Amino acid sequence: MITLKLEERLDEVWKHCQRGLVYPSPFAIFTTFWAKTQVSRQQLAALMASVRKEINTHPELKDRNTSVVLGVSFKNWAAICNNDKLPLPKGMRLNFPTAADPYTSDVFDASKGVFDDTAGDLWFHIKSDSKNACELVLDLIVNSLKEITKHYFAQDAASKSNSKDGNKGKVLGCRFSENLNNPSDPITIAKHTLIGGEDMDHFGGSFVLAQRFLINWNQINMMTEDQIEDLIGRKTDDTIIPDRDSRSHIKSARLQDEHGNTTPILRLGLPFGRAKQSSAGFRAPKSVTVSDEEGIYFAGFAKEASILENIMSNQIGGDKGFMNDRLFNHLKSDLGGFFYIPSIEDLELEKHPDYSNNFTYVDKGDWSRFPGVDWSRLDRHYQNASENGLMYYNHQNYLFTMATGINRHNQYFKVPSNRILSLMENIFSLWQDNWYFNRKQEEIKEDLQYYINAYHGSDKPADIMKESIMIRKGWAVRMSLQLFSSPEYGFRGRKIRFPDGSLHAYSAFIESKGECVYGSDTYRISPEEIIVGAMPNLSLGEGRYVMKYLSETERMDGFLSNLSEASGVGHVIPHYEKAIQKGLKQMMDEVLAYEQKATTKELQDFYRSSYLSLLGITEYILNYEKLARETADKMAEGQAWEKANLLAIAARMKKLATDKPETFVEAVQFIFTLHSCLHLNGEPTAIGRMDQLLDPFYKKGDVAEDEAQEIIDAFYIKLDEKVQQNRIFMEDHQPFGNLAMGGASGPYPQGASLGQWIQQITVGGTVADGTEDFEQSKPAYNHVTKLFIRASGRLPLNAPCLSLRTRKDIPKDILEESSACDPFGWRTSNIA
Repeated sequence: MITLKLEERLDEVWKHCQRGLVYPSPFAIFTTFWAKTQVSRQQLAALMASVRKEINTHPELKDRNTSVVLGVSFKNWAAICNNDKLPLPKGMRLNFPTAADPYTSDVFDASKGVFDDTAGDLWFHIKSDSKNACELVLDLIVNSLKEITKHYFAQDAASKSNSKDGNKGKVLGCRFSENLNNPSDPITIAKHTLIGGEDMDHFGGSFVLAQRFLINWNQINMMTEDQIEDLIGRKTDDTIIPDRDSRSHIKSARLQDEHGNTTPILRLGLPFGRAKQSSAGFRAPKSVTVSDEEGIYFAGFAKEASILENIMSNQIGGDKGFMNDRLFNHLKSDLGGFFYIPSIEDLELEKHPDYSNNFTYVDKGDWSRFPGVDWSRLDRHYQNASENGLMYYNHQNYLFTMATGINRHNQYFKVPSNRILSLMENIFSLWQDNWYFNRKQEEIKEDLQYYINAYHGSDKPADIMKESIMIRKGWAVRMSLQLFSSPEYGFRGRKIRFPDGSLHAYSAFIESKGECVYGSDTYRISPEEIIVGAMPNLSLGEGRYVMKYLSETERMDGFLSNLSEASGVGHVIPHYEKAIQKGLKQMMDEVLAYEQKATTKELQDFYRSSYLSLLGITEYILNYEKLARETADKMAEGQAWEKANLLAIAARMKKLATDKPETFVEAVQFIFTLHSCLHLNGEPTAIGRMDQLLDPFYKKGDVAEDEAQEIIDAFYIKLDEKVQQNRIFMEDHQPFGNLAMGGASGPYPQGASLGQWIQQITVGGTVADGTEDFEQSKPAYNHVTKLFIRASGRLPLNAPCLSLRTRKDIPKDILEESSACDPFGWRTSNIA
């Protein structure tokens, strides 16, 4: 299986995880066993197979999505691996192990009793649509393990819902929706919950943090409803409270990894019991109600234990003895720990016919008949989507519908590939991050002189500030592109810079040890990417980050003329056709030839500045080649497809650093690189007639239609991945003297310029061959025109802005496809 493509692996992994693992059942019993003796892998497999057989045949158990998920303590699974000569799961490695035991995390002690590790040996998550079924299965397990059981504890739990269908369950006194922010689609869960290509020896396994939290209703009922909402960070109507308080529960529980990506946790927690009435007294709070549960049994799943551990450490924070997550001042755990969730192959359950699962329907694309999982419950919070099939409740509902096909009413456009849905999940997560923490980047604090001094090339000027403004501009472009494509500045997310200058993944646990810094998110690659590079973090309404290369006197003189280091809003389209016909090396050679022929110092400086800018783009591209190769070297054996993809990206970037593009994907990558480099240097420009630019490459016939569509989809995703949603974190970075902006951002942050980058794409219309008589002109529609229309029709993005030019002889199929695009404004689009 190590040769599986990502597209295939995201589906295949479901055949290797325990049945029902991800099902958010309305009823559950969470059971922990402490064993007298070591339990063997064969004993566990026999138990799971016998229980599965009983579920399949017992009339009270079958057809109720009844299943059992087994977890094994780290110590016990390590012993099993040692006895059976198996490799340990890579994800079992802890970030904060205790000094005495590598399989026990120090975060439990650091929480001062909020989190609890009670050293259980086995953990079972019994789940079903029937409470009685859960109880029957518990009896089966208890009887099977009675000979080796020291003692056990079982906690029954159930969803609390006001809906007849049992959906939209509530917690904390029926105030907040349970597990609201869960991943709800098989792509996201396969990426983040199940062990994948990074550890093929345990493909389909997982890790769980189990905690039985008790709620202190005495404290909570002393609060107003607003105060309770502030604890969570969300209102009781499920809307996020947009504030800067980083200590609310939903913000403390969301954390970016070392790559700046947020890993969603699959939370399958449920409320249990009923709160007890408080004693009387002058401090006695308002009475508990029937809605108030005794506690919440939390079960959070991830593909690595360290992910769960890092979130816990962030909730604890860096203030010793205090909790960063304010909710945990009012609840604590008395039971739980980390457990490994073995895969089917880990337990050799594939050898037991009683545990077999039928994936025939799933293989045909019918996820509604998935073994042991009613997928509609994963989408239970987001079912109020438009019936026209063109709009979705939110990104989770979109990914769920596209990945499963369930409740997909509009079939006009093909579903994006798993690879594209994976890339969509990446940017949706980035968008959502903005509600939880600031996604700003550090200003370019130093001026050009600072970066020239740090530059070690032999061609640097002796005194840059004595050069002309034009020359300085060229150097500023070059130095900026080096800065944006450096690991020290271009990283995604937040990091902690220690006093020695080293950068570490952010956690409130270590924040006191250094300075929190924000990356520009302009230098990173995901292993499944097609087009690489990044737009700036700021959209048009917020301004631009531009390296300062003017003196204070020059800057003030420029202001009086409405000029600055940044360009005005560019209502222009670069000559991309010339660029793709020549390539960077030929363009640089031509510019140098023009410099030699120049008759004035101004012209010489202009051409030299142009050369420096093009050289900066070349260096930027080569930095991405380096990053692709470094990332490829980190891929595991099971990620052979990702490694090959990254090496192909590296080869592509190495070529484009000098040569013209020759293939469809090279042309798209080259245009995006030039476009993003312009925007990174404060030059907001449109893109132009992409179908005319790309059609010659498509007609070469070296790319299939579906592959070409995937490339265009990836291009769209790149253009729109930096959307900012939370206005609290919008900042004014408009340079003064900025032409159309009038010296400041004015009303722009309040209008449509937020989340927009002037990324206008035009398709169709008339061939621009100089023909003045319309009757003699030629229509400019081609198959690439359709690819752009389809990308606009099936991807829920607000950029780019696609304009379709029409004429009376527009082909009927083009008109039909354009009319099928979303009319309700996912993105700005128009027909002219």
